[in-house]
Amino acid sequence: MYSKKYWLLMPPFFLFGLLLLVVLPVEKRPFIFWVPLIFWAVYYGWGKRGRKNED
Repeated sequence: MYSKKYWLLMPPFFLFGLLLLVVLPVEKRPFIFWVPLIFWAVYYGWGKRGRKNED
């Protein structure tokens, strides 16, 4: 779909997820599942916004 945007967003979110995995205590680790959800929200929101500006 928007592969350029995907590869632009993936490294920071991946590194942030790894950082949370290392830094968060065990009882807070379920918060790591928010990282991919936020990634996809930003990715699709950026795509929709770009498409809206083209129209």
